[in-house]
Amino acid sequence: MRKVILFISGMFFMLISFGTEVSVQSGSDYFTGKWNVIAAGGPGGETQMVVGLERKDGKLFGDIKIGDENAIKFSSTEEKETSVKLYFTSSHGNDIILFMEKKDEAKVVGTLAIKDMDTLNVSGERVVKE
Repeated sequence: MRKVILFISGMFFMLISFGTEVSVQSGSDYFTGKWNVIAAGGPGGETQMVVGLERKDGKLFGDIKIGDENAIKFSSTEEKETSVKLYFTSSHGNDIILFMEKKDEAKVVGTLAIKDMDTLNVSGERVVKE
């Protein structure tokens, strides 16, 4: 009887730990996927961007496509629970930091900071797969 109780207890704790692990992973992957992001207030008006983020071996990486230009890979990323900083160098040689913060389940807000230039406000929306 004691072995049966130990077996059932072990299974119960294993199920609890598995459920906890799944919820932690899904929370940390909020930023993965594709995002349509708009930077407002620049000299040329609004700038359309597509940000693609993936997680591989626990690290966040990806690229950004600005307008009709080729995609640019992020040189580094900094991730917190509800925000992410994405670092890259534009095709014109400018060092840029894109900061995105979770607004709700499908939207982000933040800033686009260009070294030695103005900071622009950004807003974005998750691209939904059909």
